[in-house]
Amino acid sequence: MSDIDEVKRRLNIVDVIGEYVKLQKAGGNYRGRCPFHSEKTPSFFVSPEKEIWHCFGGCQKGGDVFRFIMEIEGVEFGQALRTLAARAGVTLSRGNKRSYDQKSKILEINELATRFFARALDKSEGGKKTLEYLASRKVSQDSIELFHLGYAPSSWRALLEFLAKQGYSKEEAVLAGLAVKNEQGSVYDRFRARLMFPIYSPAGSVAGFTGRVLTPDAKEAKYVNTPQTLAYDKSRELYGLYQGKQDIKKSDEAIFVEGNLDVVLSNQAGVGNVVASSGTALTTSHLQTIGRYTKNVTFCFDSDQAGQSAATRAFELALQAGFEVKALVLDQEKDAADMVTNQGSQAWQEASKRKLPVMEFAWQKALRNHDVNTIEGKKTIAQELFNLLAYVTNNIEKGYWLAQFASRLGVREEDMLKEFKKVGLVDKNAGQAYNNTVQGTPSLRQDRISYDRENLVAITLLYPQLTQLTSGVFDIVQLRGEIAHSDQELLLKAEIFWPSEFLAKRELERIVRSFTFARQKEETINKSSS
Repeated sequence: MSDIDEVKRRLNIVDVIGEYVKLQKAGGNYRGRCPFHSEKTPSFFVSPEKEIWHCFGGCQKGGDVFRFIMEIEGVEFGQALRTLAARAGVTLSRGNKRSYDQKSKILEINELATRFFARALDKSEGGKKTLEYLASRKVSQDSIELFHLGYAPSSWRALLEFLAKQGYSKEEAVLAGLAVKNEQGSVYDRFRARLMFPIYSPAGSVAGFTGRVLTPDAKEAKYVNTPQTLAYDKSRELYGLYQGKQDIKKSDEAIFVEGNLDVVLSNQAGVGNVVASSGTALTTSHLQTIGRYTKNVTFCFDSDQAGQSAATRAFELALQAGFEVKALVLDQEKDAADMVTNQGSQAWQEASKRKLPVMEFAWQKALRNHDVNTIEGKKTIAQELFNLLAYVTNNIEKGYWLAQFASRLGVREEDMLKEFKKVGLVDKNAGQAYNNTVQGTPSLRQDRISYDRENLVAITLLYPQLTQLTSGVFDIVQLRGEIAHSDQELLLKAEIFWPSEFLAKRELERIVRSFTFARQKEETINKSSS
């Protein structure tokens, strides 16, 4: 048995894909929302029997467990094989250890760096001081180990020297974002004298790092992040997702916080469905990532001005992308980490449940800042609410909030609606940026004719006795050669959509009638023109 077959034998494709997509049983298969394009009705199916997956919606992607990892992680086959082999506990034979591509080398270097930083945290003098800081923030040893926290020594080349002993060059360290090359050509460690937070991809590979300086009067930036590399895209990766994805799926909700330590201490306090963006504000790509697991998001950003500004933009993006959005306000503490440190785990557990629908949050915030009893106050409050309500994509939800706010402001609902229509509403096309994106490429849709041809082949594969119905209209053998999907994918489609021969026959007869009519119409037009 080959290594590939052994990995497939040991792994359940439903378990692997279930790490990325919330799946539900559908007969003998499983279904969920496709992770490669946005959709409201699940069209992504996984067949444990055939060991394949396929999207019958906009993107039409499909394949086996290796193809899924290649697509979702953006890696070549060799890296997908190594990732799944490690998960399955399969030691690859020498013939399968292909030469690494650049991304694979970066991931390997990052893994070594994580171990180096962890050892420095335990063994170095600077590491001891970092452990004292973590203890002062009430971070437990279990949390340190779960998130693989570490320490980057203050030396300029400690990591470079370690990597050199492992057989990696300075150029490869620069490529991984762990070293910097200056204008004079000198190469040195990017992270020095910092608490290190490894950032894991959903598959469990270390994609990059965030380094936090601990001295209050330090001249350097408080946070330093891995730059954009082949393995790390700051606009896509979410800190804590790898550790929290099961809790996110279980609770059907993700709580966004601002800092890495917020994630660590929240998880420690028993609230594990928490993530944070690293080194950048929230992006549509972050929402695409979290959308694989849930369509419900709550934002708990710092109570300072910068945190509230970030929250406002996050609300807009998430509403525009069709998420159910809530806000979490901490009155007595700046952030989740401070609450756990100062008040304990139970305080954060209780606070995390006191969330508000985002429009209710906007109403309460407007009331604190303006006098609802004056005409000017009513107008200003309404304008602030309109600015956010414009990003809501569901008309029923918009109507509900307009009625609510009209009643609370003491104005007529029709007047409220008229004023709302005056607002420079969100560009509808821009609002579809999330929904029409498939991993950065436009959504692909087959036309009706292509779908019918594909369906015809799928049906005749599952029910070969129905092939006679296509006689004189289609050449099934020729059609099969024109369809790109494998027999397994087509059989899966037929089993899902036409589980009985009766249903399959009805669909086949419709397709034949449609094509016959189209052919007759074309012949009539040709005769008339001649």
